[in-house]
Amino acid sequence: MSTFHRKSVLTQPDKISSVPGSAVEGRRLVVVPVDDEEMGRHTIEWYLEHVHRPDNEVHVINVPEMWSSILPSMAPPDLLHHMKVTNAFTASLKQHYDKLLLDLEITGKFVRVGGNKPWSALVEYSRKQKAMFIIMPSRQQTPGLHDNKEMSAPLFTHSVTNDVLLHSQVPVMIARPPATEKEKRKKKTDIL
Repeated sequence: MSTFHRKSVLTQPDKISSVPGSAVEGRRLVVVPVDDEEMGRHTIEWYLEHVHRPDNEVHVINVPEMWSSILPSMAPPDLLHHMKVTNAFTASLKQHYDKLLLDLEITGKFVRVGGNKPWSALVEYSRKQKAMFIIMPSRQQTPGLHDNKEMSAPLFTHSVTNDVLLHSQVPVMIARPPATEKEKRKKKTDIL
């Protein structure tokens, strides 16, 4: 009787095609949620540098938060305008990420997923598509940091990231947040 270990999936490419969860035979599905261009690009670049393998297939997922800003008192023209703006923004993200995947020579596609709660839609999409793992962006949320430059605040992940971590049935990786200008300068002086 054989035992399935995730570690063997990550390190033995010859066994990929037999793994339940392959997006296409011989491919592992990686889900990367995005909601903007800057953090999403950073997350994909982090993925490319630290995790990427040629047999991975990347689905860049966007769950528009259209319903969170709709009020019951909105007039139909305002609602229609809001939907058009959301659709235009999603279309621009699709164009951006289709080009980015092509430029970085990553097999994958952009997918718009509907849902009332982004974390729930991401978890459900990953489960249904049998993703091998999810790579979430990380945002530094340091309350009061702009008020006190000496304050050292802990790193808090974005609430969607927290909810995906709590509810996902597939492994979740969090991409390290981009270095701040101060961290970049320190690293540069450390090298010198």
